[in-house]
Amino acid sequence: MIVELCGRLASLGVPLARYRYAGMGSIYFVDFLLFHRAFGMADMISIEARDALIARCTANRPLRCIRVEHTDAASFVPGLADGTPTILWLDFDGVLDDDRLDETAQAVATLAAPSVIAITVQANAEREDRRVQSYANRFARRNVPVVNKPEDLSRAKTPGVLYEILAAEIQEAVATRATLEDVAYRQLAYFVYEDGARMLTVVGVLHTQGQTADLAACDFEALSFHRSGAEPFVINVPKLTYRERTAIDRLLPSGDFSAAPAEVERDAVDAYAAVYRHLPFFVDAVL
Repeated sequence: MIVELCGRLASLGVPLARYRYAGMGSIYFVDFLLFHRAFGMADMISIEARDALIARCTANRPLRCIRVEHTDAASFVPGLADGTPTILWLDFDGVLDDDRLDETAQAVATLAAPSVIAITVQANAEREDRRVQSYANRFARRNVPVVNKPEDLSRAKTPGVLYEILAAEIQEAVATRATLEDVAYRQLAYFVYEDGARMLTVVGVLHTQGQTADLAACDFEALSFHRSGAEPFVINVPKLTYRERTAIDRLLPSGDFSAAPAEVERDAVDAYAAVYRHLPFFVDAVL
């Protein structure tokens, strides 16, 4: 979905192949392969802070054009201030806190316009008796909304609370930068999903005021998962068999879902139809 969003930015005048892609590929590099295959990007940097993984990450690079740098986001992001349009995905596997917000603000202050910034953090609800104090500890250096009741940090409410903090940090960093130069920001997506843990991802584009009309021409609104505000697109991937997926695929992109497999609940059919174009397709094989 993020690749499809980025593909619409070609109207800003910079071919996507000339963007730099920077992220946290770990040992798998799935996002790097997607961006390279979609746009032909050859300037790609994966950062890895864990000493124990750096050799393994380097050995698993699937493309020669990927550089693995042994560093963390705080040290790496300032080096992106060279004017190169960049797609930066800070795919944090931990919680949102003051340090992650500092790195987000640094990225907003550093990246060229146009550039895309994506931020991913955990959005799990903590144990009820720890929620309020943990929240206060994580944002001790920030003026964030006060939370006094554990129920305000429930599983259902935690993503929204964290989104508001992250979105406010981005807007404040943009406003600060805009006092010195021509820069603006537009949110493109806000996802909530499960990936072993409950996660949220916010995606936006930094641009100049002169590129506002070009952004309108990108027609992001035509994408069902585009989100410009605080209402997330919830990625819900139902568990379907190969036969069930194939049967539903025959009814897409539009069709009579009453013809879907009767044993699959309608909610699962609808959830699959919302994301089917972006799902990987796995087939078991014995070699």
